[in-house]
Amino acid sequence: MLKLSRTRDAFTLVELLVVIAIIGVMVGLLLPAVQAAREAARRMQCSNNLKQIGLAIHNYESTYKSLPAGCGGLPNATGTTFNGHGWTWHASILPFIEQTTLYDAVQGPDGMGNELGSTTSGKPLIVRATIVSTFWCPSQPDVSNGSQKGGYQPSNYNGNMGTRIGNGNDDCIGTGVANLTDMLTNPWGCMNGNGIFFVRSNIKFSDVIDGLSNTIFVSEVPDSGGDAMAGFSAGADRKAMFSGGADGNPPTEMSEFLIAAESNDPINGGAEEAAGSWHPGGAHFLLGDGSVRFLSENMDMRTYQAISTRAQGEVADFNQ
Repeated sequence: MLKLSRTRDAFTLVELLVVIAIIGVMVGLLLPAVQAAREAARRMQCSNNLKQIGLAIHNYESTYKSLPAGCGGLPNATGTTFNGHGWTWHASILPFIEQTTLYDAVQGPDGMGNELGSTTSGKPLIVRATIVSTFWCPSQPDVSNGSQKGGYQPSNYNGNMGTRIGNGNDDCIGTGVANLTDMLTNPWGCMNGNGIFFVRSNIKFSDVIDGLSNTIFVSEVPDSGGDAMAGFSAGADRKAMFSGGADGNPPTEMSEFLIAAESNDPINGGAEEAAGSWHPGGAHFLLGDGSVRFLSENMDMRTYQAISTRAQGEVADFNQ
């Protein structure tokens, strides 16, 4: 008598578990690749942002024959006291990144008043509520507007102040600058940074003796949740990149001036004074010739400082 074999209509429990395990392994292998591809795309967009900023800076220089000031440094109504606020180079280049309407909003008495957050109506609120994508790295996890930054319109890109501001005078980079006369008369004061952008700076391409291709103009900075980053309106902590070491205790590697994604306080540097990024391994830097380089966080600090000054005569090797 013939026996008919029965066909199975479903997986056994063991087979189902094996299939699930295989799928889990495949997902585990594919997910890092997908994340890496996304980060590569974000890095490319970030680099393109800096290239656009570089082109805008060059167009500004071509129009006005000098680079924009790092920060205007506004006096009070009587012209005697420096209030610690002023529109930064970001605002100056707005017309050159197709943001003329926003630029018009920062002109005149409404836009050039005190801190952006100090008014409840008028043009400053227009600026504060506007996010300019060119000034934001796509790897930044929380794109915020100025209403969450004490009134400052934030950015992930800072201007290079150099390795020295005012002969080590920390008042020039902190809240200590209270008198406009002191700022203007101090020969080693805030107006004498050895980088590109600082308070009331007026640098020309011809001043960059070290060479445009050997000098940092703009760097990435991560927004870690506080006000310690770039902005359209500079507050008392002036919001610009500062690449030098702490007085008497200089760091030995660039990583000591890169802000970790979860920290506002890098070793040997305040958060407002450090380059950094949300990208692993380093940060993007815009050079004076308009090129963009991704520099390793392990870069030799002496090389990093050499490319942060405009006229010190150093010979920089980007591979160190």
